[in-house]
Amino acid sequence: MARLPRLELQALFEQFTPNVYYQPPRNITLKYPCIIYQRQPTMGAHANNSMYMASLPYQITVIDSDPESIIADRLLSSFRYCDETARFTNDNLYHVVLTMYNN
Repeated sequence: MARLPRLELQALFEQFTPNVYYQPPRNITLKYPCIIYQRQPTMGAHANNSMYMASLPYQITVIDSDPESIIADRLLSSFRYCDETARFTNDNLYHVVLTMYNN
């Protein structure tokens, strides 16, 4: 998959749920189920005094009141460079944290 501009990435996430938020401020009321995503520091590989490969990672958090939600599983199977990094429950909401590398 070629590197996608952020708005195209947003549109892809909206195919899984209409409630998609990019780095939402604290004062916004989230609607569930939702996907929250944010950029992470660029990861690069260096050789011969230059960067020859760079990945743009995004942290994606899927939040749902359903413990059997399939949104995170569908994201994992839809994106080639996507890994699950954590699962936890907070305020009776189930969170799945993924890292996706937008290469």
